Amino acid sequence: MSRMSTFTVNVVHVAPDLTASNDRPTLHELASVRHAIANEENLISRMKEQTKAAKARILQYKAIFLQTSRGGNDQDSSAPYQKFVTTLVLVCKKWRDAAIAVPRLWSKLRIDSKDNSLTVEALLDWFGRSGSIPKDLNIYSRRKCDGIAASKKNIRTQRNWSQQCFFGNTKCSFASRILAEAPSQMPGTCNSLAFCPRAHGCAQNFTQAFEHFPLPSASGWSTAKEFNPGACWWKGWPAAPYFFSRLVPPSATSLSLSLSDSFSDMERGHASVELKIPEALLERLTSLEISANGNLSGRHLYPLLRDCRNLETLVLDFPDCCFDESYGEPYDRFLMTSGGHVRVEVVYKVTLPLPRRNNHGPREGLSARNPELADIGITNR
Repeated sequence: MSRMSTFTVNVVHVAPDLTASNDRPTLHELASVRHAIANEENLISRMKEQTKAAKARILQYKAIFLQTSRGGNDQDSSAPYQKFVTTLVLVCKKWRDAAIAVPRLWSKLRIDSKDNSLTVEALLDWFGRSGSIPKDLNIYSRRKCDGIAASKKNIRTQRNWSQQCFFGNTKCSFASRILAEAPSQMPGTCNSLAFCPRAHGCAQNFTQAFEHFPLPSASGWSTAKEFNPGACWWKGWPAAPYFFSRLVPPSATSLSLSLSDSFSDMERGHASVELKIPEALLERLTSLEISANGNLSGRHLYPLLRDCRNLETLVLDFPDCCFDESYGEPYDRFLMTSGGHVRVEVVYKVTLPLPRRNNHGPREGLSARNPELADIGITNR
């Protein structure tokens, strides 16, 4: 504004001389006016450029604020954010160009496996918009049943809707090679990967689709630090070890597992629900989270945690029925080594006053952080 005031004063000084008489302005006076007009036009041009840049920065700031203010880690938590970005792109071409020019807007990506409009080219273009900013990628399905229409009749006859999708079902949306080919060529880097199948058949079909495409070290998929395979149906899923050894990035140090209710109709400690995860993956993990809504016991946990030698964060989230006094085996005591010792002495229903996962109140289960090597004793409640 100081520049505008200076130019205005110059014109004010010249204007009385031009209007005080009927004499024609001299060349010097006309040059002064032209110079003042040119300065004003340059100022307006610079202000327009500054306004455009400021609007772009505002969009970027809003995107950062939106990402930090929204809560929840479930697979649908990024839906409002995704809708916000989509709205920006669809308003008009200028808004679309402005949105595409802000890499942080494209750092959280959700791919619906049932979207028939997906193409490899479109996904690669989408992946590239985040630039050097690490991406959070979530591949999910918006419907519970893949491949077969869920009518009232077959829902009544099916024991579990997860059985409606089976291995080798070509109608399964997760069998699409596009979902495997695009991530295998993903540019940039990844912070986290989330894969949310609706049935163990979906996971098998997705794994099989990846067999046709290598995962090169230059792919963004291979740089992810966090991996979340969503709800896993372990019963009847012989491909689980191959799934982890094939799809979990070698750089992953954080793993989140959400076990399905397929445990609920099985004998406690049954061998068919053993959590078979490659030892190499378990050994490099520093963070492990396991949640379940069915039967689970120390028999399942001990072989798993025995190989987690470098854990710093462990979160176990189970309902009341997982542990009771009627199932007291030596497996209910396990020892992990993480430079020191974290000892869980009793794994029944427990309450431990350790750091909470969120600000919504205490969480039942076990959440143990071991930065300074402490012995943690847990008692029954």
